Amino acid sequence: MTQHIYGKRITVSAGAVASPVILTRSGIGLRAELDRHGIRSVVDAPGVGANLIDHPWVLLMADLSSEACRRSEGTNHSCLNAMLRYIASGSKEFNDM
Repeated sequence: MTQHIYGKRITVSAGAVASPVILTRSGIGLRAELDRHGIRSVVDAPGVGANLIDHPWVLLMADLSSEACRRSEGTNHSCLNAMLRYIASGSKEFNDM
């Protein structure tokens, strides 16, 4: 099945493994690799799937006994929430990861 999606900027968000697979099958990747598999190259993007590793993890430790994290009914679960933002090296975007 062929599906066409048009837009000025398309974001593929299918995970660390599936995103490069979708991009490669769509003709976006290292041209030599695409040619080797008989896939017509649309964009020569050598970084697609290169140095593939799964999502990193971060250990976050917090003192939930602080007054700011306490309520009369118990622990304030909003104290457990955190957001990690960073920028990929060489990226022109802000908070792209």
